[in-house]
Amino acid sequence: MHTIDNATIATADIDDIVNALEALPHNTATDEIRSFAEKLRNTTITLIEDDEELTPNQAAQFLRMSRPMVVALIEKGELLAKIVGKRDRRIPMSELRDFQARRNRASKQFAEALAQSSDDTRRDSVLRRAGVSSEDAAELGF
Repeated sequence: MHTIDNATIATADIDDIVNALEALPHNTATDEIRSFAEKLRNTTITLIEDDEELTPNQAAQFLRMSRPMVVALIEKGELLAKIVGKRDRRIPMSELRDFQARRNRASKQFAEALAQSSDDTRRDSVLRRAGVSSEDAAELGF
């Protein structure tokens, strides 16, 4: 893992990178590098290689969820991790990216199914997803 702190890079250096990229043909690689350079103006960037292994705390930060949620996903087998030492866990970055892709696909499929369903089915799906029974929703006026 390598962190690039934008405070350590002069704005003029970023300008030089962006200007040099303008002279190159536009393609996926130059567009990504340009985007990366522009992000350096405002944020700290952390680079993580696919074969790098993260702690549950690091994985939680990457996935934008709590550490207990990451641990629960590992225990359910939804996120693969290995044990190092007696009880510490490490999650490969490639597994985190795969998990994100699976989660994004599931969200997209859910949204598509919801969009194609009738109003009653959609209402029931949303309530079920929120953990609210139809009876409780009716009682609350939903």
